Amino acid sequence: MVIAEDFFEQFNSGNLLAGDAPLRYRRTVLEPGGSVIGERSGEELLGRPQSMGALQRWMAAEFNPAP
Repeated sequence: MVIAEDFFEQFNSGNLLAGDAPLRYRRTVLEPGGSVIGERSGEELLGRPQSMGALQRWMAAEFNPAP
């Protein structure tokens, strides 16, 4: 769940095929498949180490919605 939310923040939530994120995901995660360590391909996609920030933001929005 942590990595999924972190990856998802890279995409345009209104149009998942817009921008450069879909192609970057394909080239850095899908194409290499198991030939690259998952953590390394994730860092390459994100441009940084994975973090809990995206999951924390999602949880805050999901479970503490604005009034």
